[in-house]
Amino acid sequence: MPTVEKSGGAWVYIRALDRDFHVGDRADVGEDLATYLVKERGDFVYVDESGDDFEINGWLDNDYQDRADAVLEGGLDDHLDAIEEAETSDTVLEAVDERRAELED
Repeated sequence: MPTVEKSGGAWVYIRALDRDFHVGDRADVGEDLATYLVKERGDFVYVDESGDDFEINGWLDNDYQDRADAVLEGGLDDHLDAIEEAETSDTVLEAVDERRAELED
């Protein structure tokens, strides 16, 4: 059963789970629901269950602007190094730098 994490956008109610999600919230879901949340909705990413770590491959499936917004919202601060290492978008890399600057203040 995949684990997904809300990675961007406003809070959302997922009817199939009867629960609200905010950035950073996680849930174990079925394969079909995970595919919908990550690939179709685009505001969730897969989480690597083995280490309970952020899975960068799922991250890159999201739109670059959604990725940048998610970084700036602060729910992914523990994953900034992994994001920076794998990121392909200058916009997202700038968001990582901006978020790090906010954290240093």
